[in-house]
Amino acid sequence: MMIVFESSLFPLVVFALFAVGSVHASVDVDERDAEPGEWGFRPKTKEASAVNPPNFSWRPQNNARHYELEVSRKDSFVDVVYRAEQIVFNVHTPTEILPGGDYYWRFRYTDSDEELSGWSRTRQFSLSDDTTEMPLPDRETLINRIPDTHPRLFIRPEDVASLRRRKERDLKTHYDSLVRECEALLAERLSTEEPPLYADNMVRGSDPWREVWWGNRRITQKVLDGAATLAFTWMLNGNEAYAEEAKRILL
Repeated sequence: MMIVFESSLFPLVVFALFAVGSVHASVDVDERDAEPGEWGFRPKTKEASAVNPPNFSWRPQNNARHYELEVSRKDSFVDVVYRAEQIVFNVHTPTEILPGGDYYWRFRYTDSDEELSGWSRTRQFSLSDDTTEMPLPDRETLINRIPDTHPRLFIRPEDVASLRRRKERDLKTHYDSLVRECEALLAERLSTEEPPLYADNMVRGSDPWREVWWGNRRITQKVLDGAATLAFTWMLNGNEAYAEEAKRILL
């Protein structure tokens, strides 16, 4: 059967056909299930999230430059309740609490050639009204909370005075253990010599290569953990010998 268009409608039909064809993404989404040891897609389909907001993760996409995430009350995504764009990694936690109920989520990505993928498979999850609330502050908020003074890694400056008092009270057992460890570190004087190097003919990932890598990792951990313990205990009791040994290790 032959279909004949009126000449006045032909440009509109051509435009409509072109538009429909153009929405087809040239970049596919890798939807493979997670292998052992991989995170995979979370929240899983029809899963009740343990925290609110849920932590989203998906399989890293080949050549992805950034991701976009949508969360909706309906699988048609006509009422998106949360959207995040320019996500660098394949994980994301919203900064805001979501009301209890059923939700749907999906993602897509832009590759290094600025090609946009289609949307991923839609996955459903649920939140109850008593789900543990655990919003994650955004990066700017976290950075603004970091003080300019030290210490600022595991404790803040305003915590130091309290720890110094508590080391002779409820934390005395832990403090005494730290002092014993520091005294042992002073006696041992951890080696900071260059660790073993890889042989020129060593194949990356081979058993000999892995033996050197793992050995160097253990050496590095021991040395840096020792420096951290010495510096932390010095902060509590002011023993300059601990500070000097920590400096020697780091330098």
